[in-house]
Amino acid sequence: MKVKWLLLTIALVLMILGVVIYRIWKPDHRSAVQQSSDPMPPATQVNQGPVIFSPQKDRSVAIIDQMGRSQLSVISVVDNRRSLVMQLKKGEAARNIRWAPDGRFFAFEAHDPGGHSPMTTTHVWVVKADGTAPKEVRLAAPNEHLSTHLAGWIANDTLRIRCTLLEHPEDVFFVYRSATGRLEGPVKE
Repeated sequence: MKVKWLLLTIALVLMILGVVIYRIWKPDHRSAVQQSSDPMPPATQVNQGPVIFSPQKDRSVAIIDQMGRSQLSVISVVDNRRSLVMQLKKGEAARNIRWAPDGRFFAFEAHDPGGHSPMTTTHVWVVKADGTAPKEVRLAAPNEHLSTHLAGWIANDTLRIRCTLLEHPEDVFFVYRSATGRLEGPVKE
């Protein structure tokens, strides 16, 4: 009798472990992106974009186009809960999502694909891993309206930002520190 219970317990543990491993390593697993604490509109009104997993594979960021407006959501792999990070302005899209090496922040570019000027239509945003506190990275005056581009993370809380300033014909780089919200530069490449 004890042997049967032991075998049943082992089988149950292996099954649970298999489901957990499947969810972590299978990025297109349907339950990881479709379950939500928010009601989902009919499938004909939603277009699921890329899903980018954190370095720890415990959460992901999904771009969802819902009736012509892009939304970013953080999805917990552990409990399949979706949290809305932000809904972009009509006509804007999100791209180039990158997680910080330690997974505490992610950054992305919001851009206007049909924008009138590439000099003013792309802006970098930094968000905490849980989807809270989105912050736009803005240049100092008089360049605050110019585009910023995500050049990549160079440390756990340090991001390289690329932009073109009116007084510089070539691209220049800045360093943004997500822990303090400070933008420093221009810096040498």
